[in-house]
Amino acid sequence: MPLNAFIVRPFEEKELVVTAGALTERLKENQDKLGCNSIVRGIEQIGGSSFWKAKVNFDVIERLLLSLVLSRLNIRGETAAEVVVAGNIREDMFHQLLTTDIVIADLSYYNPNVFYELGIRQAFRDKFTFLIRSNLSEYPFDLKTDRYFEYDVIDLDKKDDKTASKVEETVDRLVKALRATISSYKADSPVFKLLPKLVAEDRSRFITVPDEFREEVQRARRHKWSAHLRLLAVECEGFLWEIEGLREVGRAQFESNFISGAKTTWEAIATRYPDDTEANTTLSTIYQRLHDVTRSEQALARISRIGTLSASDLSQIRSLNGRNLKEAWGRQWSAEEKATLEQRQENALRSPLLQRAYDAYEEAFKIDLNNSYAGLNALSLLVIQTELADKYPSAWRNIQRRPEDAGRELELRKGRIRQLIATLELALESHRERLRREGVITDVWFSSLEAAVACLVSDQPKYVRRLYEEVKHLAPEIAEQSIRNALSIYPDLGIRGRKASEARKAGRPGEIGTIEANVEEAIAVLDSKGSANKQPNGLKRTLMFASLRLNHSVPAFHKGAVGGVGTQEKSQRLGFPEECVKEVGDVIAEVIQEENRLNGTILFGIAAGANGGDLLFHEACRKEGIPTHLCLALPRDEYVGQYVAPAGKHWVKRFRDVYYEIRNTRQRDDDPDAPLSSERIKEFADTNGLPRWLQSKPYYNVGRRNNLWILEYAIMAANQFEDSAEVTLIVLWDDHQQESEPGPGGIRDLLRRAEKAGIKVHRISVPRPENKTTKDDQPVQSDQGNVVRLRNF
Repeated sequence: MPLNAFIVRPFEEKELVVTAGALTERLKENQDKLGCNSIVRGIEQIGGSSFWKAKVNFDVIERLLLSLVLSRLNIRGETAAEVVVAGNIREDMFHQLLTTDIVIADLSYYNPNVFYELGIRQAFRDKFTFLIRSNLSEYPFDLKTDRYFEYDVIDLDKKDDKTASKVEETVDRLVKALRATISSYKADSPVFKLLPKLVAEDRSRFITVPDEFREEVQRARRHKWSAHLRLLAVECEGFLWEIEGLREVGRAQFESNFISGAKTTWEAIATRYPDDTEANTTLSTIYQRLHDVTRSEQALARISRIGTLSASDLSQIRSLNGRNLKEAWGRQWSAEEKATLEQRQENALRSPLLQRAYDAYEEAFKIDLNNSYAGLNALSLLVIQTELADKYPSAWRNIQRRPEDAGRELELRKGRIRQLIATLELALESHRERLRREGVITDVWFSSLEAAVACLVSDQPKYVRRLYEEVKHLAPEIAEQSIRNALSIYPDLGIRGRKASEARKAGRPGEIGTIEANVEEAIAVLDSKGSANKQPNGLKRTLMFASLRLNHSVPAFHKGAVGGVGTQEKSQRLGFPEECVKEVGDVIAEVIQEENRLNGTILFGIAAGANGGDLLFHEACRKEGIPTHLCLALPRDEYVGQYVAPAGKHWVKRFRDVYYEIRNTRQRDDDPDAPLSSERIKEFADTNGLPRWLQSKPYYNVGRRNNLWILEYAIMAANQFEDSAEVTLIVLWDDHQQESEPGPGGIRDLLRRAEKAGIKVHRISVPRPENKTTKDDQPVQSDQGNVVRLRNF
C-alpha cells in the first residue's frame, strides 16, 4: 500500500538571486551551456555588483527529481497545483497538509504560500515533513537550524555522461534521506520538539469516509458477509480515505470474528502507520488468538514507543499484556496431558504467571474503569487463585515471600474479590445505560461480558443459561468456540465457587456465585446443536472460474455529420465466437474432470452466470456431480438482460436451467439437513451500477467488482477450513490478449491477486478458429492475423 506525499513548492519559473561566490563562478563557466537549459536560464549579473540572478523552472525540477524519487519509493505524489484555484488556497489544501503521510517542501524561493503551508503542517503534524532547497540562494534565517536536503541545480542539467552520473547520485541521496525520514519515529516539527508533551492531531479527525461506504460495511457486518468485507478492503485502494476505510472494515471483521480477514486488514494499516495504536492493539489480540505470542508482544512494544498515550490506550495495553500472560500461564499448567486434576491445580497455583497476569489486568482496570474486560479477567484469576489457595494451603505458603503472611494475604485477596465484584457490576450498569442513551438495542459483546460476569457472581444457574442463550443467538458461530474456551478453564481446574446449598442461604453481597453449576449450564447451551453444517473430512477443495463472454454485436452511437444527430452502428464485443462453444465447453469439462480426479473433496464451484464460459462451467460441474454457487453482479432480471440475453434467447434458457437447478437442490446430497441452495445464489448488488463512492475509480465497473467478489468469496471459503483447504482458479482467456483497460477486477489483475494469495491457477487457452465467422458475419482472424480476444464483463 503506497504512502501519499504532498509537494509544496513554487510553481513554474521563478527568478532567484545567487549570492554564493563559488556557485557564481560555476554559473559564469556554464553560462553558455545553461542559456537554453530547461531548468536554469536568463543568467545575468545585477548591475556592477557581485550578485547574479537566474530563472529556475521548478516544474522541471519536480519532473526530473521529485517524481523519480517518489516512484522509486512507491509513494503517490501530488502537488499544490491541483488544489489551488485562482491563486487562493482552498479547503483541499488544508486537508492535504493535515492528512497526507509525508509533505515535501521546497524552500529554494521566498514564496509566502510555501512558508504558510509549511507552518500549518508543522503546527498540526509532528513528523514526516521533509525540507529541500536548491543551492542557488540563501536559506531563510528562521529555518537555518532545521535539517534539509540540498540539491545542485546545475547537476540536474543532464547533458552528457558526466552530469548524468551526478543526477543519479542526487536521486540516490534523496531516496535514502526520504526513506530515513519515513522510518523514523522522532518528531521533525520544531513546534513539537519545543513542546515534547504536545500531542499531534490524529489525521483521522480530518478524513471523512463516505456514508455509503460505512453503510455497506454495516450491512456486510450485520449479514456476516465475510467476502463482502474483504472486497470492500480491496476497493479502498487509491482513495484519500483509504486507511480510515480499512479501519471501518477491520473493526467489522474483528467484531464479527473473521480473524483471517481482520489480520490482513489491520496488518495493512500497521504497515502504513507502524505506531497506530488501534492497529497494534487489535493485532496483538489477533496474534494471541492465532497462538503467535511473539508477534502479539511485538505489536504491544510498538505502541510503547509512543511518548504520550491516553488513559484508555494505557489500560488497553496493560490488559493485552495480561492476556498474553494468562495465555502463557494456561499453557504452562495444561502442558502435561496425563497430569491429574490435583497436579494441574497445584501447578496453576505455583506458577508466577498467575499473579503477574492478575496484576496486569487489575492495573488496566484501575487505569480505566470502562475497561470491563480487564476487570472481568482480574476477578476470574483472583477467584481461581483464592480457591486453589484454600485447597492447597501448603503450596500457597511456599510461594509467599514470608510464609507467616500467607493467611493475611489470602484474606486480603478475598476482600479484593468483593471490591472487584461491586466495581465491575457498577461498570456494567454504566455501560448498559450508555448503550440505552445511544439507542443500541442489542450489543453482542456487551451481552457476552454480562453473561461472563454472571457466571462468576450469580447463584441462579438457569438465569446464567438464559444469558448464554442470548449470546449464542447474537454472536457469530465462529465466536462460540472462543467463548467456550474462556469457560473451560473452570472445569479444567475444578473451580466450583459456592455450593448450591450455600447459595440458598442469605449470603453477603459481593460474594462469588455457584460457578460450577453456572458453567455447566453455559457450556450445555454452547454445545447444543447449532445451524452449522457438517463438513466432509479430508482435504477440501473449491473451484473458481473466470471467463469472458461470447462475441456479439451491440449498438454503438456516433456523432452524426449533420446537426450532431446520433447514428446507430454495430460494434463487435471481443470474446470467443459462437461456433467455438462446443469446443470451449469440452475443454472446460476436461479441466474439471482432471481436478475431480485429484485428492480431496471438491466442495463446490463458483462462477458468474454470463453467456459463454460461465454457464459452460456450471453445466460441466453439474455433469461431474459438483455443486456450484452462482454469483450475479446485478439482480437476476437485470443481469440476464445485460450479460446473458445479448447472445441470444437460447443462452437465456441455459441460464434459467442452471439457475433453477442450483436453487432447487440441496447444498450437499450427503447431508439431508443442509439448507436448499438459496444460499448458493448470490446477488451481489440490488441496483444497476456502482455505488456513488466507487464511481470515480478508474476502469472499474459492476462486472469487475463481481470478479473480485468471487475471488474473495473463494478465499473466505478456503479460510474456513484453515490448512485443509485449496482453491483453484480456472481462467479461460488468451495469453496474447492485452486488456485495453487495466485496473482492479480485470482478468490480469484477478490472476495477479490469486497468485499472491497462494491460489493455484489453471489457464485454458482460447480456441482460435481459422477463417470462421460469427453468427453476425463478423470475421474471426486466424493465428496469422490478430488473436481472438476475450472480454471480461
